[in-house]
Amino acid sequence: MITSDEELGGFNGTPKVLEAGYLPKVCILPDGGDNWQIQLSAKGVLQLRIRTNGQAAHGSQPWNGDNANLHLIRVLHDIMALFPENGPDTNTVNVGKISGGEAINQVPDAAEALIDIRYVHEQAKQQLLEKITHICQKHHAQLEVVMQGIGARFDLSNPFIKHSAQIVTEVTGVEVKGSHAFGSSDARFFAALDIPCISLYPPGGGHHGPNESVSIKGLQQLKAIITQFLIETTQESSTEVVQTPDAVL
Repeated sequence: MITSDEELGGFNGTPKVLEAGYLPKVCILPDGGDNWQIQLSAKGVLQLRIRTNGQAAHGSQPWNGDNANLHLIRVLHDIMALFPENGPDTNTVNVGKISGGEAINQVPDAAEALIDIRYVHEQAKQQLLEKITHICQKHHAQLEVVMQGIGARFDLSNPFIKHSAQIVTEVTGVEVKGSHAFGSSDARFFAALDIPCISLYPPGGGHHGPNESVSIKGLQQLKAIITQFLIETTQESSTEVVQTPDAVL
């Protein structure tokens, strides 16, 4: 499957292919699992848009207006308080974009923020959404869910994943213990259908930054890993005997 919208949420790519009936027994997805550590879990994602309204006025007469930016700041302050740790193993929030106002000498009558939440489990998402809804109601702000996606969970004991881990060790010498992703990927669409994902990639770093890199040797090893996995998996499948009315295949 080749899709192009994973960074935009993936809703018009992978799930459309799966809904069309292309359901694999296992998926190889090189979009997670740092340094050969196959991804076993990933946080869920919840992206929100928050809007506040006010009353426009001249910047020299703020008492005649109602500053929407200040309302938005208060909302964001209360939301940030819901994430005291904001770390690798906790729910996290990022204020990705803020906009409000037309000119420096005008009291803004509208403001907006886009926030990106990553949560550890579905119960946490529901709790956070309820609290954020309450905060927005308190400040008379509008709340909109822009995008959401469940987390992903996989098991290293799954036959396909276990087999691939053994091949990784054979090719690279790295013992696979599994990894946990902070971000999200299209793996969640397969996880929702109980399709195991082999999600891993070579050594590298600087994701989404100016110094993003990947090991050339690692790419060659990845090719070897995938090739060996496909050959051995199809060989095992070809040993199955299928009885038909006309022949034994």
